Amino acid sequence: ITDKLAVLLMGQYDSTKTKFTDWKDINTNQTGSDDENTSSGLNIYGLGLQYRFVDNSEWIGMLAGYFQHQKDTTNTMFLDLKAGYKVSRTTIYGTLRGMYTKLLHGDSYGAYVSNNNDWLMLAYNTDKQDLTMFEGGLGVFSVLGED
Repeated sequence: ITDKLAVLLMGQYDSTKTKFTDWKDINTNQTGSDDENTSSGLNIYGLGLQYRFVDNSEWIGMLAGYFQHQKDTTNTMFLDLKAGYKVSRTTIYGTLRGMYTKLLHGDSYGAYVSNNNDWLMLAYNTDKQDLTMFEGGLGVFSVLGED
């Protein structure tokens, strides 16, 4: 929109195939069929704003907030803070990100496969309605040539 304010748009089209093999039915102790689940389409999309609050010969800093929807799974709000110190054509930077995710269906998340009215899920976590996560990082960005 301006030199300091940008609109962020994102979309992800993907094709996913999840397959579980060599597992046994707990009632009969017989090897189950190799169940799989496939899907494709626009599964993730999002919208946000990024504001560059400082950009001079020594420092650069940006703040961004955005919303991301993952089809049939979650809605997530992100808040990013990035700051860097410029040395010649190199920037040493740090980043902090906070995320709040609301699960759309149920109270667990993980890898899920359904087949003939039966299902199997390898759950990462259960009894959750929402998730809050934080992450941080350090890095170096360098321009190797001006052209």
